[in-house]
Amino acid sequence: MTNIVFVCYANYCRSPVAEYLLKSFGDKNLNVTSAGIDPIAIPSMDPRSMEYLKKNHIDFDIHSPKKITSSIIKNSNLIFSLDYSIYLNLKLKFISANIMMVNHFNKEIDTSDPYKLDNKEDYFKCMDNISLLVNHIQKNVNKF
Repeated sequence: MTNIVFVCYANYCRSPVAEYLLKSFGDKNLNVTSAGIDPIAIPSMDPRSMEYLKKNHIDFDIHSPKKITSSIIKNSNLIFSLDYSIYLNLKLKFISANIMMVNHFNKEIDTSDPYKLDNKEDYFKCMDNISLLVNHIQKNVNKF
């Protein structure tokens, strides 16, 4: 079993989408979750993220943002940060060789935090980028 965690700032926009996208492949050898550096105190995910998942026919559960902890890090084989500031934060707080950027394979793909974006098209572009990267992770998970 490979344990994978996606980490963004609030565990509200990007990391839950990455989690449910990877879960949608149905790989029983993967245990996938998400967390945030400073989780938002809203028991859900961003409505635009839910809309994106629905639009792409991706099933998702009720989401409760959670904080990344040393226990989650310790029990994860692969830890993917959704942007460079999250990566640095994780590297400073936790000593783990398993922390890498979600765009590890293609640094030109932008997954910057879309939370403050007013334009839904721009927000969905970020989610499309995450989807592209998650697809690549799924195809290459055994190469990490």
